[in-house]
Amino acid sequence: MASIKKLRRVVDLIDTFEDYDHNDNVDNWKEEVSFLEGAGITGDLMDSLKAIVNDMRYVSKGDYYTADDHNRFVEAFNYLLQIFEQIGLTGDAMNKFRDVVSRMQEITPGYFYYADFHNLFAEAWDLVVELNTMIVKMPPPLTQVYVEDWGYGGLERMGKVFHEDWGYQEPPEMVQVFKEEWSG
Repeated sequence: MASIKKLRRVVDLIDTFEDYDHNDNVDNWKEEVSFLEGAGITGDLMDSLKAIVNDMRYVSKGDYYTADDHNRFVEAFNYLLQIFEQIGLTGDAMNKFRDVVSRMQEITPGYFYYADFHNLFAEAWDLVVELNTMIVKMPPPLTQVYVEDWGYGGLERMGKVFHEDWGYQEPPEMVQVFKEEWSG
């Protein structure tokens, strides 16, 4: 399971923006992409999400937090919503997540950064943790192949076969210990 960090809730005019507020988001996105890849999720939406996450940067104390930094998170959450919808997640958590993502908005340079922008990310990550538990990880197929099962065409017709050594050994030689005559 992905180790998603819980983001702090902030209040306008009281809390100041800290570098970890942004960096925890970046860490969460990297974890989420890794989790989705591990669950076998692929496709154009996943490729788009990975491209956005790869463009995310870490900030240090004194760095400017730009509109692009914020907008990448918003765009990534929109792709994540589409991925969740595509794989068929439903329920109250999914409805709440859809509502939270719909309230996220992109900003332009010079726009005031309100606490609600960050708090929506925090709320979304809380829901992502819950939604991730609904995703079933599909293990890779494992097939044990016996010579009798090859049929016509041999292995080239079977495609990709995964092999796991189950420690199969020939059975020990059978020895007759007791003999009884039943000819009667």
